[in-house]
Amino acid sequence: MDLGIQNRIAFICASSQGLGLACAQALAAEGVQIILNGRDESKLQSVAQRLRLDHPETDISFIAADLTTSAGREKILSSLQQVDILVTNNAGPQPGRCLTGTRMPYAMQWKQTLFPPFS
Repeated sequence: MDLGIQNRIAFICASSQGLGLACAQALAAEGVQIILNGRDESKLQSVAQRLRLDHPETDISFIAADLTTSAGREKILSSLQQVDILVTNNAGPQPGRCLTGTRMPYAMQWKQTLFPPFS
């Protein structure tokens, strides 16, 4: 499927694994320039290399920074020049049944997802 987004620039938060990585793979397949993000630089290097092999025509880079901290957000914002597509994402609560757990993991998830842009 051609979404008409080739050559756009996507910044994908928490994209070294899981849903963030799946988003990066799908966008790279559409010819979107990818900027990965995560806290573990070596993991990001490995993921970027794998994406480059799978999509050699696509520009793949990364920013190692924790978006839940002021310093991390500052590093991200100072590194980005242009973004056409923003995928907000982060590690979710531990797997489990939502009806038998506590509210805290979900409250932390909301805090990590919604508040960083306003900090």
